[in-house]
Amino acid sequence: MKNANSVSSKTYAGETRFDTAVEQSKAAFSNSEYTILVGSEGWPDALSVSGLSGALSCPILYSATDSLPSATSSEMDRLGVQKVLVVGGQGSIGSAVESSLQKKYQVVRLGGENRYETQSEIYKYGVQNNLWGSDFVFFAMASPFRMPFRFLQLLMPTNLRSF
Repeated sequence: MKNANSVSSKTYAGETRFDTAVEQSKAAFSNSEYTILVGSEGWPDALSVSGLSGALSCPILYSATDSLPSATSSEMDRLGVQKVLVVGGQGSIGSAVESSLQKKYQVVRLGGENRYETQSEIYKYGVQNNLWGSDFVFFAMASPFRMPFRFLQLLMPTNLRSF
């Protein structure tokens, strides 16, 4: 076991959350067929796709609701992205952003009426694309643990009957 003093860390930061996501992407990926795009205010969506990001070996980048930030667009170009998974409903990433993406990329929206339906769409996408088994869902808040093992996390409503 390592001594706590021998562990090193590196900070990835930018002026905005868009820039910070790009810095993380640059550190982790030299190229990527996919990127996962989440709304800048949609933390449940970003949390929910961490397993999908690991399964596809791709970054999670942020978009504003009505426009794609230039930092995000430039990073997608640098990576050579061909396919974009837009996560969340129209309130997270609007149709104008989706339409502009469709001019350059293959776009799939994984969204629903609420975060639970969106997570269900993420799960279904993974099953349909053989990214994880259809009989296993990981219900825990250990995000760093999930990604390398391609575990899907679902946030569950307090009343499971509403799901």
